[in-house]
Amino acid sequence: MAKLTLETITPLHIGGGNRYSGAEFVLKDNTLHRVSLDRLLRSLSADQIEALTDRLEGLMRIGFM
Repeated sequence: MAKLTLETITPLHIGGGNRYSGAEFVLKDNTLHRVSLDRLLRSLSADQIEALTDRLEGLMRIGFM
């Protein structure tokens, strides 16, 4: 069996099989951050969740998401 050595030319993430949506990431200062939607939603009030839901539904209506 041949032995191979690989050199990555970009950052590499080896995950645990979890799948995330694009809504769970934020690019800030050229660094990609993952946002925990569960944690975010737990920290919001009912009014804030309703406002966020309204905005997301608006984006879906115009085909942004």
